Amino acid sequence: MIEMNGFEPTPLRVEYDRLTSVPHGQLAEEAARYAKDSSGLRDLFLESCEIAAQYPEIDEVFFEERTRTPYSDPIESPELISRTIDFAGQLTSQKTWHVDGNESLEFSFVAREVFPLRTTAANGPRPDRRWLDLLLVSNDGLPIAAELKIKGDRLSYFALVQSLMYAAELSSPLQIARIKKYLHHSNFDQPNIEGVLDVYLIDFEPFNKVMNDPSYKAGVDESTLKIMNSLGEDERFTNVVRRMAFLNSKVENGKLVMSQRTL
Repeated sequence: MIEMNGFEPTPLRVEYDRLTSVPHGQLAEEAARYAKDSSGLRDLFLESCEIAAQYPEIDEVFFEERTRTPYSDPIESPELISRTIDFAGQLTSQKTWHVDGNESLEFSFVAREVFPLRTTAANGPRPDRRWLDLLLVSNDGLPIAAELKIKGDRLSYFALVQSLMYAAELSSPLQIARIKKYLHHSNFDQPNIEGVLDVYLIDFEPFNKVMNDPSYKAGVDESTLKIMNSLGEDERFTNVVRRMAFLNSKVENGKLVMSQRTL
């Protein structure tokens, strides 16, 4: 058994670490293969959930609280967003964020850069730090694991694997109870519905500067959407992740607006 400084790494964490060094062309090819058959990615996710469910209880907050609020020198205009903290600061400006054309995707901001396996206890495990960009809450009380793609970030398929890795690490009853305990102000009602959390990808400024050809990125985004749709039709997957959504965020008339991406 491989140890991750006290935690057995999940298959998705291993896959994520592998993808960090995969060239964009190969990443696009892998996304296209999973778009045709997502069962392999589904299995990686379910196996990851099984391993994460065996992790010991972590009874502490997901981040060092003094680093999270208030936001230092928040930018006034969303047009100046260049970092996760800038985007998160904008999300704090209103209680509920609407998604054009789909009221069910409405959400509220909870926290940025959440470290699911954070531990500080003496002699405790010390897994490598990996941060979920945004933790949100749905309009009916489910946690949302959200990855944000800003400008020059990696391709959407990479962000999908990343978000699923964090979703697996947050999916256990112990972790859901931890969310409710330490983020109790955020209305996590955990309604009696299928799934324990949602997963969102949020794309700010859709053209990715690391790609020379925007049509190349568009092909990967299409593959990512196909994978998400396929996983959303798999009951074994939706027993954990109720819903996945790919959102576009952009600036209109000086304000940040959200819409859902579809095929």
